Amino acid sequence: MKHHNLQKVRVVASVALLVLASCCISGTAAFSMPRSHPPTSVALASALRAGSRGSNAKAQRNSDSALKTSTDSTDVVSPTTDSEKPADATTDASTEVASEAAPAGIAASIRETFKIQPFVAVFVGTVLTYLVNNELSWGPIRAAASVGSIAAMALPPNLALATLCGSYAGMARTTVVPTVASSAILGAVCATILAIFDRLKLFIGIGGRLGFTAQCACTLQFLVATTIFASSATGAALFQPFGSFGKLASDLPFVALWTIVGAFGVTYWRNFFAAEGEVSVVRTRLSSMSAAVSIVGLLGTFVSPAVAGPIYCGTFVAMASPLRLPTYGSLLLASIMAGVSQQLLSAALLGGWGGKLGTGAFLGVVSSMGLASMFRGKSNDEPVLVSP
Repeated sequence: MKHHNLQKVRVVASVALLVLASCCISGTAAFSMPRSHPPTSVALASALRAGSRGSNAKAQRNSDSALKTSTDSTDVVSPTTDSEKPADATTDASTEVASEAAPAGIAASIRETFKIQPFVAVFVGTVLTYLVNNELSWGPIRAAASVGSIAAMALPPNLALATLCGSYAGMARTTVVPTVASSAILGAVCATILAIFDRLKLFIGIGGRLGFTAQCACTLQFLVATTIFASSATGAALFQPFGSFGKLASDLPFVALWTIVGAFGVTYWRNFFAAEGEVSVVRTRLSSMSAAVSIVGLLGTFVSPAVAGPIYCGTFVAMASPLRLPTYGSLLLASIMAGVSQQLLSAALLGGWGGKLGTGAFLGVVSSMGLASMFRGKSNDEPVLVSP
């Protein structure tokens, strides 16, 4: 009887997913609408409208500026200001002065890359989530979402996002990161990688970027521990052969649908609290991206353990800027592709990897952008992985 009911759920999920995919591909009006833009994303919305009217240089500059300065961007380290940039040594006639300026320029670059506040936020987010996850046995999603919710309500947006990145790394289980001391190392590694990504402007505005960063840190630490230090990681593995492609395929509609719920849940949450009405600090905080992602993910843990993961992954998809996923149709397609990525990753990063769900979202957004580019042709305004 239970198996029969499960089959019914799979059939309904498959039909619903096919209908949604058909609407997305056919360009149904509801899915062709631009994604709503809360007041905190006014700059992004303006750039999106400007970019849709043409590819002139002014519109492109506005688009680039909005992508870099948006408070909803996952770029937690602000770009270098003109006053912070080292002077160009070539403007000085003296080669001696130029040689002295070079080390100063390198030092300034290092200080700009590794800012102390975001670094500490990532570190604390990692260790705190690891403790709540493993020592208090809250589980990875509930632990990360709880830490993220507190950070969203208590910290400035850029530090809240940095804490979120750390919380995704802290989702690692003891099979991958065995001790609290190793979680502290993981936090430092994650903060370093994020600082480098920010400095190089890698993957700005792509949903799942923070989780992908956490996964890179977790994977790097795992490889170092198992190869250089010959540490045994019982129950953890980078990859193992797929057990059953049939089960992966049959579960895909279920996973994809709940991923869609997470993505559109974040969109609805932000629009609800950003709607016109009484402005308050609490309402503004609740409408932030970090709060929406964390709270929607936390609510998903109370629905069912089976849907908590896909919902949380969907919230990461919704973190993509409107310049990356400009319409509800593109958000839908990215959510479906994130569902596919989750299923493919079921045979990789095993044993409780931090950032695995974020990596699924990241791959979903990137692959959906690639598919959209294939179907509509190459454009000069096509988003790239590295911001100019």
